[in-house]
Parts: sequence; C-alpha cells; structure tokens
Amino acid sequence: MAQFRVDGFAIVVGAAGGIGREVTLTFAEAGIKGALLADINSEAVDVAAYVPFDETDPDDYDRVLGINTKGVFLVTRAVAKIMQSQEPVSVDLGRHGRRDVGRGSIVNVSSAMAIVAVPSKAPYTTSKHAVTGITKAAVMDFKSAGIRVNQVCPIWVNTPMFEEECRRIPQTPQVIEKITTLKRAIEPDEVASACLYLCSPTAVYLNGVTLTMDSGLTVGPMIG
Repeated sequence: MAQFRVDGFAIVVGAAGGIGREVTLTFAEAGIKGALLADINSEAVDVAAYVPFDETDPDDYDRVLGINTKGVFLVTRAVAKIMQSQEPVSVDLGRHGRRDVGRGSIVNVSSAMAIVAVPSKAPYTTSKHAVTGITKAAVMDFKSAGIRVNQVCPIWVNTPMFEEECRRIPQTPQVIEKITTLKRAIEPDEVASACLYLCSPTAVYLNGVTLTMDSGLTVGPMIG
C-alpha cells in the first residue's frame, strides 16, 4: 500500500541490534533510499540495582538519565536541525492523490514506563517520563517547520535488555503471561512496524502522539 511506503532517508540510532536492527530492516523493505546507522547506544540502560526510591544511588540516577534522556535530547536536536534545512516534500498516494508530508518525522522509542511506574526503578522510570517531555517540547518548536515528533512506548520487548531482566527477575516471563493478553513479550519487528506507521504518509496528522504498545495493560487489569 502506498500509504505505508516511505521515501527518503532514515537515521537509526542503535541499529546494531534489538529494536534498532528491526527498524532498519523494516524501513529498507518499505522503500527508503538509504540509511545512516548510528550505534551510539544499542538500547536504553536499566538501573544498576532494583532498590527503593530512598536507596537510589544518585550516580546511577545520573548515569541512566545521561543515556536514556540526554541521548534522546541530543539526537532529536541534531536531526531536527537537519530536517529544518530540507524542503517540504509531497508523495503520490495513487488514488488518494499527492499529499504533503512536511520536512520529516522523528520517532523516539521509549517505554511504557513513560506512562506508568513500577517499584524500585526510579531512575529508569524518570528517564522515560522525561522522553515524553522531550517529544512534546520538540513538537512545540518544530511543528511550524513541518517536522513531526512522536514516541512509541512498548512494554517488555524481546531484546538483550529483556533477557537481562529475566536473569535478574526469573519470574518475569510468568508475570507477562499472567497480565498480558498475548502472554508474551513484544517482538522487535512489532515495534519497528509502529515506527514505520508513524513515519508513513498515512500518519501525517499525528504529532506529539504516544503510541502505547501494551495489549491494554496500562488501561486496567485483565479480569477473568
């Protein structure tokens, strides 16, 4: 479908593995002309230890926010500067005619922890809530230039970080099976497809959106 084809170039941060690798492959299949693959950080970092808020190490707090939050800020800032220098473009959607798609689309991959919180992970939770702030702040400054900024917020994704969490908390797979309707972690290609949708011509009216991928978990508990 023309609505889900992307024309132009992509910059993918963390392209060496996990979600970033799948984003790269998915966008290549969707027709991009080329990609700049930046392996600045293969994926977000978690807390060094699961401890209560009042026992959180300030150094660990700085470390987690320095990567998970400041990294997103710096990349968004740099990419938006490039996009502002571009000319707006339109694409041919066949029977729908031509459609203006602006100067570019930025998708920040965050976490369901940007919406809710869990015990003993204050730095990680804070870092992901801050990504929401970065996303919305960028929208306010760049929407007049035709640049869209959205975020995808999945729960557990089957990546090396998830494997590490399962090692640290062995009951994690059983918890996921109990509280999610699909009874499994999200696969990286599913997150990549969400990113593709937000960058596609069919999503040009979406700006500042949080696309939550959690099978309805954050809406309320599963009953029955």
